[in-house]
Amino acid sequence: MPQLLIAPDDLATVERRALAAFPAECCGLLLGEVEDGDTVRIGRVEPCVNQAADQRRRFTISPGSLLRAYRRARDRGERVVGTYHSHPRGAAVPSEVDRESAWPGASYLIVGLGEGGVRERRSWRLDEDRFVEAELTVSAGRDEEER
Repeated sequence: MPQLLIAPDDLATVERRALAAFPAECCGLLLGEVEDGDTVRIGRVEPCVNQAADQRRRFTISPGSLLRAYRRARDRGERVVGTYHSHPRGAAVPSEVDRESAWPGASYLIVGLGEGGVRERRSWRLDEDRFVEAELTVSAGRDEEER
């Protein structure tokens, strides 16, 4: 089973962004590294502005934001390994709209919101034409583990 490792602070940032954007979808990029074929370690999250016309059903990251993020990641020795976004009134499961814009091999962290806050958070990876759930593991970052 694929695995996504994320630090507690980064997950908290994603959840805060999801709650602040409600009832719209929030979005951002996951930067980090692929440790082996099945494990992705997030080094940091980069919030982005949702540019979609219908922000309650989809998210769009502008090409300029993507280009800047890729350059910053390269300069820091990181990679853009996926995206995160919220489903303001739905489960943390990829929708057909998500599938239309998904990148094969990329990681997708989705936060599902319900009445009163975060209902669930789940991670997915697009393998060929279907999403496969990845184990979401909240753990200390690599720097903290080496101390």
